[in-house]
Amino acid sequence: MDQRCSGRKPVSGWRFALIFAVSVIVCIPANAADAVEFPGSRPPSPVQSAESKATSDAHATVVHHYHHFDKTATKKPEHGFHPFRRTIKTLENVELQMEDLTEPMEDLPVRIRRLREQMSEIAKPMALLQKEIGEMKKPMEGLSTGVTELNSNLRTNLQDLHPRLRVLNSGIEGVQTTVTAVNSGLHYLRPPLNTLNAGLHELRTPLAGLNTGLSEMKQPLVGLNTSGQRLSSEIGDIKLEIRACEKQLPEVQSSVKNLSTNIGGLLTPVDSLKNQISELRTELSQLKSVVIIFSIAIAAMSVALIAAAVIVAMAIKKSMDIIIKLAK
Repeated sequence: MDQRCSGRKPVSGWRFALIFAVSVIVCIPANAADAVEFPGSRPPSPVQSAESKATSDAHATVVHHYHHFDKTATKKPEHGFHPFRRTIKTLENVELQMEDLTEPMEDLPVRIRRLREQMSEIAKPMALLQKEIGEMKKPMEGLSTGVTELNSNLRTNLQDLHPRLRVLNSGIEGVQTTVTAVNSGLHYLRPPLNTLNAGLHELRTPLAGLNTGLSEMKQPLVGLNTSGQRLSSEIGDIKLEIRACEKQLPEVQSSVKNLSTNIGGLLTPVDSLKNQISELRTELSQLKSVVIIFSIAIAAMSVALIAAAVIVAMAIKKSMDIIIKLAK
């Protein structure tokens, strides 16, 4: 071994061999504990896996540095640089780490015993769990068969639905074409409708005036109607009186004849009575003429109203024809 290590002695061979042996002895029980298998055992806990990982990492670093030391031992130093300086430092660090690991390694057999006890306690519920899993196989098989049947039924239903969906898709395409055609037709109808709307907007003012005129004519027409109803009632009363008089006339005539036959000197009052009757008849004829004139006036008013309505309708028709011509 070279003694040119900047005043420090290199690690001796027996010391390195001792470190390697201790690391191997420490790693073997941990691996053996990891290799213990129980029926229905669970995977190791995170603490146990961390401890085993730490011991395996320590073992791997020792072996790596040992091989590195073995390879570089035959090399000679160049330009006063010792090739083992880094390996010696790493070995010293590993030695310190091994000294720190001695205390937890003493507790390792106790932990392994506890682990075995825990695994023996876990074995019974794991066996029960395996039995339950075995019992659940049959319903799971039935479920799998049901799922396969459901899958086959779904496939058949989907195969039946495929042509129907095609027909529906074609119908939807036809509806889309009709909707587009209707939309285009409505697009062409927009300008004449706009012109018609403008014409109707212009007709609002004369129609409003006509409405006001008709509303103003309602009151005199209502008064005329009420007066006509009164006249008709009065005429009815007069007719009733005339009928009563007509009924009484034969009696009067018979009485007059009797009087004329019985009393010859009473002819003059009879003549006067005849004159009065003739005057009554003239008055009745005059009343009839007045009633006829009133009826003619009412008919004329109705004809005038109908004529005004016809004129308004003709004006509206002419305006509509003009609007349609403008729209065309």
